[in-house]
Amino acid sequence: RSQCSEPFPPWILNMLSSNEARRRGSSVAALHNPLSIRGDPDKSGAATPPAPSPKKALTIESTKNSSPIPGVELAKIAKEMSSLDTNDERVDHLAGVKGPYTFSTAQIKVLMDTTASVKTKMRMVEMLGPRTIDPKASKIILDEFTYAEEKAKVAEILSSRDKTLSRAALVGSPGTKGGRGGGRGGR
Repeated sequence: RSQCSEPFPPWILNMLSSNEARRRGSSVAALHNPLSIRGDPDKSGAATPPAPSPKKALTIESTKNSSPIPGVELAKIAKEMSSLDTNDERVDHLAGVKGPYTFSTAQIKVLMDTTASVKTKMRMVEMLGPRTIDPKASKIILDEFTYAEEKAKVAEILSSRDKTLSRAALVGSPGTKGGRGGGRGGR
C-alpha cells in the first residue's frame, strides 16, 4: 500500500479551494487528519480540541446626554465615510463622530451601506448597537448578514440594548416605589 504524499485526500483539497470553503473560513488546520502521525513524535495522532474562543464582553454605553442624530448630520457622516479609502478609516471616523448621538436601526443601516465588508458592518453594529433607540426593529440590520452566527451576534447586541432601555423605563416609571403593594385600600 503506498502512502499518499499529501496529508489530505484530493476531494478535501478540492473542497478547500472552493469559494464555499473560503467564505466559511475553512482551513487546512481545521481538517487535520487525526490518523496522520506526521510532525511531533510525542503526539499520538489524536485530534486536539480547538482552543475556546474568548467571548467578547458586550459594551454598555451611557447615552444619558445623547440625542437622536439629525438626518442632515447622518447624511454628512455617510458621505464622509463613503469617500474614505479603507474600512478601518470608515470605522475610525465613525468612532470619532458618534459621540453625542443615538441612532435608529434604519440610520445604522444607512451607515452600514457605506461598505460591502461584512466584518466592517459587524464592527459598526458593535459600535452603534449600544446606542440604538429602537433595538426591537432589528430585522433591517439582521437582513444584512447571511450566517446564523453573525445574526446571533447582532441579535445579542441589540437584545442587550433592549434590556438596558427596558430597565431605564422601569426605573423612571411611576408605581415602582416598592413597599408591600397596596396603594388605596387594602390592609
